[in-house]
Amino acid sequence: MGLNLDVDHVAFAQDRKFDGHQYRSLNPGELGQIAGRAGRHMRDGTFGTTSRVAPFDEELVQRLETHQFDPVKVLQWRSKTPDFASLHALKASLDEVPRVQGLTRALPAVDQRALEFLARNHAIASKADRHARIELLWEACALPDYRRITPAQHADLIASLYLDLVEHGTVDEDFLAKQVHHADRTDGEIDTLSARIAQIRTWTYVSNRPGWLADPTHWQEKTRKIEDRLSDALHERLTKRFVDRRTSVLMKRLRENAMLEAEVSVNGDVFVEGHHVGNWRAFVLKPCPAPRGRTPRRSRRLR
Repeated sequence: MGLNLDVDHVAFAQDRKFDGHQYRSLNPGELGQIAGRAGRHMRDGTFGTTSRVAPFDEELVQRLETHQFDPVKVLQWRSKTPDFASLHALKASLDEVPRVQGLTRALPAVDQRALEFLARNHAIASKADRHARIELLWEACALPDYRRITPAQHADLIASLYLDLVEHGTVDEDFLAKQVHHADRTDGEIDTLSARIAQIRTWTYVSNRPGWLADPTHWQEKTRKIEDRLSDALHERLTKRFVDRRTSVLMKRLRENAMLEAEVSVNGDVFVEGHHVGNWRAFVLKPCPAPRGRTPRRSRRLR
């Protein structure tokens, strides 16, 4: 589900993505889709890069601004009618080959990879012996892998949830409470907090599945509050990191008695050693209140 955010500027902190199998560079169409979230047709928006990404070359910028993208020649496809007659039938229906030219079978997604692991688990396979239970297993396999763990670990978690649902009708709330409690901490650095947010999102998803919990409202409220606290803590750590990074770079250069490289963009943005430090307005320097990483030296307007 996409979010419509009130964004004026999109700054790319990364130009690569993990597509489920490997890391690769974003293509111009994908970059254009992300950059186009600035403005959202209500007003002009801009895009650029942070200090973590090399500036886009002029040809790429031109393509993004004028919406010149390569035509899509092939679309990935997967059957929308899984067969729940048996585990074998379900797997076969997911492996079905498209019959329309221009479509290619999609690579196995997280849910299908989880199903492959679970189908080899005797305890799971023995329970998935009828239409309703096979359909429930496929529903459980849809659990997102927010934590980016190994397929086997993710499948183990799904197995625990599925066995609870089949044997008891709902997920064991004592087990759920322990998992939620582990994530309910705001100490630690950025990576630790990010991992806890991913963990709590897993349980937020579980709490919102119809019929999975005996008291879903309680757990929906609890996991949402924990995620809010973790997000606030992560925001604080990120702000501190960017403040410290800018200050440490500038102070190091001053201690070395080195000539600092400074420049002013056409928009009045002032950069010192590549870090945004303020804006010139009518020959008056207006310091920026809080650094947010490197602002692009030349903003690009989206049409």
